Amino acid sequence: MYDDTRPHATGRITSPTRGTTFGDSLVLRLDSADPDIAQVDFIGLYKDFDYEGNGVYRQWHYNYRYGRISRHLGSVAEAPLALTWHTDWVPDQDLPIQVVARIRNARACTT
Repeated sequence: MYDDTRPHATGRITSPTRGTTFGDSLVLRLDSADPDIAQVDFIGLYKDFDYEGNGVYRQWHYNYRYGRISRHLGSVAEAPLALTWHTDWVPDQDLPIQVVARIRNARACTT
């Protein structure tokens, strides 16, 4: 975590809300008044394919390869900061899915 003197973009996930149920798709939305957002990456905690092969199926699903995020819920780089996650291949869940947003600040990013 950076201290408050380091430039950082801020925002709040407004969709989904706590307790949301959904079918084969889910709208993910981040609201922010910050003009310096370069990209938002949505990452989910849920049970799915074990890409790492470590026997852990419920985990935060994302990966980095060559400095780029992959195997996450999706990314958006311009307003509106929203996307649709198509979940038709995601197995039914025993526990609630959790979503976080990784917000990249344009002033702090070079790519």
